[in-house]
Amino acid sequence: MLSQLVERQKQSQRKESTLDRIGSNAKEEKAHGGMIVFSRIRERVIIPLVFLGLALFVVNLGFGMFAPILPQYAARLGIDTTALGFAYSLYNIALIVCLIPGGVMADRLGRVRTIVIGLVLFALSSLMLVFVKDLPQFAMARIIEGIGSALAIPAVFALTADLAPPERRGSGMGFTSTMENIGGLASPTVGGMIAQTAGLAFPFYVASAMGILSGALVLPIKDRTIHSRSSSESSPLAIFMSLRRNAAQNRSLLVLCFRGFIVGITQGLYVLVFVLYMAFELGMQPAEVGFSFSLVTASMLAFTFLAGHLSDRFGRKPFVVLGGIMIGLGVLAFPLTISAPQVYLVATFLGLGIAFNNAPINALLADCVISEIRAKVMGGYEVIVGLGRALGVIVLGALYAMSPPMPFNLSGMLMFITVGLVALFVTEPSMNHSDCRSFPLKS
Repeated sequence: MLSQLVERQKQSQRKESTLDRIGSNAKEEKAHGGMIVFSRIRERVIIPLVFLGLALFVVNLGFGMFAPILPQYAARLGIDTTALGFAYSLYNIALIVCLIPGGVMADRLGRVRTIVIGLVLFALSSLMLVFVKDLPQFAMARIIEGIGSALAIPAVFALTADLAPPERRGSGMGFTSTMENIGGLASPTVGGMIAQTAGLAFPFYVASAMGILSGALVLPIKDRTIHSRSSSESSPLAIFMSLRRNAAQNRSLLVLCFRGFIVGITQGLYVLVFVLYMAFELGMQPAEVGFSFSLVTASMLAFTFLAGHLSDRFGRKPFVVLGGIMIGLGVLAFPLTISAPQVYLVATFLGLGIAFNNAPINALLADCVISEIRAKVMGGYEVIVGLGRALGVIVLGALYAMSPPMPFNLSGMLMFITVGLVALFVTEPSMNHSDCRSFPLKS
C-alpha cells in the first residue's frame, strides 16, 4: 500500500514537472512571438514613419531657412526686396498648382517614388539658390522647390495613412505633423545661425544635402501595390470629375473640404491680421509679436501627437469638434485682449485648438477615402486650404482696414459654422474596416 502511494506521488511529480516545462516553453514562445511581432511592426511601420516624418521636417526646414537672410540675399543679387518677395512667393503658387497633380502621381506611380522625386527636386532647387545670378534664375529655383514640395507632401501623408493601421492612424498622422511643425519652427533659427557662422550660401548646401539624405532613407520603404490606370482616367478632366463625384457621393468628405476652405481663410489671420493688430492696436514690439507666434507653435508641437493618439482611442470627430470650438473661441477672444500677457494666453489656447485639429482631421480625411485615390484627395484638400488662405489674407486684410475687430468676428463665426456642420453631417468610419471601405468612393 505504501509503495503504491509513493509511486503515485512520483507520477504526480513527473506530471507537474512536465506541465511546468510545457508552460515555460509556451511562455518563451509567446515572448519570442511577441518580440517577432514587435520587430515586424518596427520594421514595417515605426522606422518608415520616422523616415517620412524626417522628409516633412527637411522640406519645412529647407523652406524656412531662407527667411532670415532674405535682405542680404536681395543685396547680393542687386534687386529690391519687393521684387524678391514676389519671386519668393512663387514657391507657394507652384505648391498650390501642383498639389493635385502630385497626389495623382503618387496614386499612379507610387508614394515612395513620388516622395523621392520631390526630395530630389527640392535638393536641386536648394543647390540652384547658391549659384543664381539674377531675379529670373531665383524665381525658377523657387518654382522648382514648390513643385518638389507639392510632390512630397501629399505622398508622405498618404503613405503614412497606408502604413499605419486604421486604429493607429491618428498617432501616425500626429507624428508626421509634429515633425513638419518642428521643421517650420526651427528653420529661421537654424538658417540664421548657419548663415552667420558659415556664410550666406551654406544654408542652401545644408538643405540640399538633407534632401538627398532624406530621399535615400525613404527609397527602401515598401510601397503599396500600384494599380494601373488608363490614360483617359488620368486626364485633367477625369481627375476633376473624379474629385467632384467623390465629394458629391460622400457627405463627410464634402463637409471636411468646406471646413478646410474656412480653416484656410482663418489662417489669413495668422499671416497678416494678427501681426497688424498686435503692432498697431496693442503697440507690441517685434520681439513680443514673434514670441506670440512661438507660443502658438510650441503649443501645437506639445499636443499634436497626443491629440492624434487620443483620436485613435476615442474617435477623430470629437477632437475635430473640440479643436474647432477652441479655435473659434480663441479667434473671437483675440480682439478683446488689451495687453501682451493676454495675447500670450490666447495664443497658447489657439495653438492647443489647432493641435487638437491637425492630426485628427488628417486621419479622418484618410479614413474617408480608399487608398487608391488617397494621395489625390489629400492633395486636393491641401489645395482647398491654400486657396482659402490666399483669399483670407485679401478679404480679412480689407475688413481690418474697415474695422479691426471685424475679421476676427467673421472668422470666429465661420469656424463655429464648420463645427456645427462636422457635428451634424460627418460620419466617422469604423476603425475595424481597413481603408474605410464603408465609403466606396469612385476613382
